[in-house]
Amino acid sequence: MSDTDGPQLLEFRVPDLGEGLEEATITGWSVAIGDEVALNQTLCTLETNKAEVEIPSPYAGRVAELGGQEGDTLAVGAVLVRIAGAAQKSVLVGYGTDDRMDTSRRARAKPPVRKLARELQVDLTEVAPSGPDRIVTRDDVLAAAATPDMQVPSGVQAEMARRMTLSRSRIPDAHAGVQVDCRALVRLRDRLQVTPFVLTLRLLTLVLQRHPLLNATWVDTTDGPRIHPHAAVHLGIGVATPRGLL
Repeated sequence: MSDTDGPQLLEFRVPDLGEGLEEATITGWSVAIGDEVALNQTLCTLETNKAEVEIPSPYAGRVAELGGQEGDTLAVGAVLVRIAGAAQKSVLVGYGTDDRMDTSRRARAKPPVRKLARELQVDLTEVAPSGPDRIVTRDDVLAAAATPDMQVPSGVQAEMARRMTLSRSRIPDAHAGVQVDCRALVRLRDRLQVTPFVLTLRLLTLVLQRHPLLNATWVDTTDGPRIHPHAAVHLGIGVATPRGLL
């Protein structure tokens, strides 16, 4: 629909305000139902566990409906406001620019889907979106990540995962620390003339080569749970040192 068409009821949804954020709390409204708003006029402020952000209007028109009251917590993607006006978007926090202005903006996906894509090493810009408004869905990411290397977990693994998930949801986290004598590693670090960080990375690489299951992601698919190994991470690339490859 062109920008010259008559008024229509337009939905503006809670934007993705940061990687991994799934919800935001309305801390104040700057408009009320019936108010006329201009393009980029502040609608409200939203608070996440990272920041409080003023949200500008993507449309000019009359406020027809508010998606929540002050103090309400809304999920990312939930309707924030409905405006009767012309469909003409501006640049918005978490949304990028209008499709006609910038075709290189990042793919649209909810934070849980972005998190899954990072875990499965899927480039969202290479995924064909199947959701409404060209939003990349969880199924889209799973389809892009599907490889012959995906493993079906054994019955013991599946039961262990179920019990660990259950205990995590009902039992408070407990933390423990262990002191390790690293004097031999310090001597090795000095002999190789590398930093502790580089040495640690190399040791982790060796461990993951021997125990690849530690470098895998548990994925719940429509066909049941699968184990997705990340072969590209544990390929053991040598680290250059003054004395050669480590």
